[in-house]
Amino acid sequence: MTLSKERWKTIESVLDRVLDQPVENQTEYLRSLCAGDEDLFSEVKALLDAEQNAPDYIEQPAADFAQPLLQEYLDYTHPPAAQPNFDDMHIGPYHLCEEIGRGGMGVVYRAERRQGEFEQQVAIKLLWSGHKSDMALDRFKQEQQLLASLTHPSIAQLYDGGLTEEGHPYFVMEYVAGEPLDRYCDRRELDVDDTLRLLLRVADVISFAHKHLIVHRDIKSSNIFVTEQGHIKLLDFGIAKLLDTQQDTNLTRTGEQLLTPGCAAPEQLQNGNITIATDIYQLGLVTYYLLSGRQPYQDRAKSLAELIRMICEEEPSPPSVAITSPDIYTSKTGDKPARQLCFAEPKKRRKKLEGDLDAIVLKMLKHLPDERYPSVEALRADIIAYFDNRPVTAQKQSLAYQSKKYLRRHWRPVSVVSVFFALLGTYATTMTYQANEIRMALEKSQIEQNKSQRVSDFLVNIFKAADPNVAGLETITAKALLDQGQDRIVTELNNIPEVQAYMLTLIGEIYFSQGNLADSTRLLEEALQRRRELEGPESLGLATTLTQLAFSYQYAGRGTEAKALLEESLSIYHHSRETESVEYAETLSLYGYLFYEQGNYESAIKHLQRAIAILEPIDNGQHEELASALNDLAVIQHFRGDFTAARENMRRAIGIHRAVLGEEHSYYSLYVRNFATMLTDMEVFDEAQALAEQALKMQEKILDKRHLYITYSLKTLGVLAYRRGELADAERYLRNTVDLQAESAQPAPLVQADNHLWLGAVLQDGGHHLEADRHYTKMIELFRQHTESGEIIGRALCQIASLALAQGQLQKARTVYEEALRIMPAGNIRFTLAQVGYAQVLLELNDHNAAEQLLRSALELRSARYPSQHSMIAETQVLLGLATSIKGDKSEAERHLTQGLAVLNQNPLFNYGTRKQLLTLGRTTLSTLAR
Repeated sequence: MTLSKERWKTIESVLDRVLDQPVENQTEYLRSLCAGDEDLFSEVKALLDAEQNAPDYIEQPAADFAQPLLQEYLDYTHPPAAQPNFDDMHIGPYHLCEEIGRGGMGVVYRAERRQGEFEQQVAIKLLWSGHKSDMALDRFKQEQQLLASLTHPSIAQLYDGGLTEEGHPYFVMEYVAGEPLDRYCDRRELDVDDTLRLLLRVADVISFAHKHLIVHRDIKSSNIFVTEQGHIKLLDFGIAKLLDTQQDTNLTRTGEQLLTPGCAAPEQLQNGNITIATDIYQLGLVTYYLLSGRQPYQDRAKSLAELIRMICEEEPSPPSVAITSPDIYTSKTGDKPARQLCFAEPKKRRKKLEGDLDAIVLKMLKHLPDERYPSVEALRADIIAYFDNRPVTAQKQSLAYQSKKYLRRHWRPVSVVSVFFALLGTYATTMTYQANEIRMALEKSQIEQNKSQRVSDFLVNIFKAADPNVAGLETITAKALLDQGQDRIVTELNNIPEVQAYMLTLIGEIYFSQGNLADSTRLLEEALQRRRELEGPESLGLATTLTQLAFSYQYAGRGTEAKALLEESLSIYHHSRETESVEYAETLSLYGYLFYEQGNYESAIKHLQRAIAILEPIDNGQHEELASALNDLAVIQHFRGDFTAARENMRRAIGIHRAVLGEEHSYYSLYVRNFATMLTDMEVFDEAQALAEQALKMQEKILDKRHLYITYSLKTLGVLAYRRGELADAERYLRNTVDLQAESAQPAPLVQADNHLWLGAVLQDGGHHLEADRHYTKMIELFRQHTESGEIIGRALCQIASLALAQGQLQKARTVYEEALRIMPAGNIRFTLAQVGYAQVLLELNDHNAAEQLLRSALELRSARYPSQHSMIAETQVLLGLATSIKGDKSEAERHLTQGLAVLNQNPLFNYGTRKQLLTLGRTTLSTLAR
């Protein structure tokens, strides 16, 4: 169509006026301007649509931008077969569902595994048809190697790879259900500090890759996903580079400069060396955008050439300037940028960014790589210094700057001194006639109260050094420091009872962390008494002390008293309407765990789930209280046989704790040990062994050898050795556990009882029946004294009955098993211990029908919970095979015996005691049936 000059001027005039309107109003405004001229409306509307659908060359990867030209060239020089249709296509066991991304090298699909024993969602990446060159295939293989070498919970994992039938390379990787980092921050309207905390976790992932000698090279918000649970996932190592240049031959070929222009570092655009400084620069671009809502260059660039010039030549404006600068604060339509719409108060945000944060971001964006941070760890240290009000290395370390930081860190004591000297100066100038006024001013300014706070802060710093989670074993041995602290609290703070109560609670917590339960309980009881004397019955400080004392009572086996304290604490939170706080959720979590120890599992799970629901939205779930609640819930789920849910929650607890407090912490070691226990029950022995040894090693670095957590890990290693049939090692571990527990300052009677149970089991299978009986007697005595749980007591009774069976005392075994069946909740996985044990007694007494009925029920329960090759299932199959063979059902008997013996023949534990007798009898019976 040919347009006259006059017609084009009319179109141009209308188009200019329409473009001045917001996008959402343009169509309606155009129709009003055209006043019934449909041809004019259609012509201008076509131009508007073309403008809105035009590609963004700055955001688009270079290889993607050049793809049509590359494709045309490749098709001309290497004519390909017809482009395969990937829609509704299967690759191996995977069905392609939808396209979720594409770039210069390939296309990514969401796929589902619909074959085999399980279903799974994955992401499948395929190379473009034109990229079958040796260079592209080498790059593809390199990407597979990169992904396979990076095993980290925050990096999308590689599952598989290969070639399709048409010869297209592909690989299968983890499908991440989440959203890009910038969208995640916008939707939650994260403030500056929360955004920085999220970026710290991103930095940890990048640091991990750097330690494996890999640079990502394409870090941008769209490659950083955040799940609904707040977990970081770093995607697309497709253009990553190995720092070991000898391995980098496939990634540095001339003419294949893969990058996204708007997210590129100067050295990438200038074809310079790619180092970890490149990733730091790109992370700086992401940080700049998240904090200011603007891009430092591409928001102002009119063309690709101008963008490249600006990146390579110009210094960016500080983020604090960008956020409110008029020349870059508005878009071409006059609207605010989309990201800045979530900034409720940009001026306050600007003030927050000025100074340290501006300096940190600008250091990340230096033109020369050597002027940026030398490592991600150095960047991370500066961000943490910002949070701690310490000097950051990105700033000039002037005396004024360092003094300013010091004053901010120590504002309380400095303010006290300032007030004192100000009042002293007033006193000097007014002398006598102002004496009374000065005294009143001193009282009003509450100098004494501030002094009390200063004393409190000083003592906190002293006694925190005795916390094993802070200073490790060497400081813990300095018990005299803590003991002297007790005396100072009583003598020096007696006239400041509010601070005294606070300090008693704090030191009680530290003694508890050390494993000194007696001193912890004594100090917390004193603190509670002070609180009751000084504060009202609805004081939140009183609630805090009540909860902490309940912790000590729980470990001392004083569950009834602990429950009463927790109910009082919860009542205070309810009355003060503080039912969405971390402290309330922590109290609720402990209350739930007490229900578990008393055998009320439904109430336990309900309270823990409520606590978790409160904690998850707080700080995006990144705090230790949530990890603790998830750990407690996982322990209960594991005990009840819900292994899948237990493992998922325990993995979450470990991940949160690692991110928040790191791995050098006693709670982290406890969670790792708990996970090892779960894997032991699932008979994933090698992984369980590694985790249990890791937990013990961490604990020995920071805890006293008699600490309760160390006995936990020793017991886990003992049970592992026992389940593997290594009785000598198991006995050594478990005797050590029992001995250390006897010396421990934390009695933990339920833990002691469980230790006696396992040591008795090892001794029983080793043929030491009399000593096993002594441990079982102690075990049942402790359990009956300290829990009402039918499941826990029933489990103990099963062990006593199994010893009676091993000694040929059939009537005693029958009676004890019947009691266990009566008090244990039916349908639970541990209920099957009583079912299977009782069935063995009935087989000995020739009551085959009753035995068969029990075994079928137990086999159904165990098969639903355990892996198919688990010894618990195999043991039940062998017993059921014996029962059905006696009835004459040869076919079914052979089937059960064959399946069960195939597993038990490989299990060393079945070389001992009644298990060995069962294995021998099963083999003999199968051989007889085969004749």
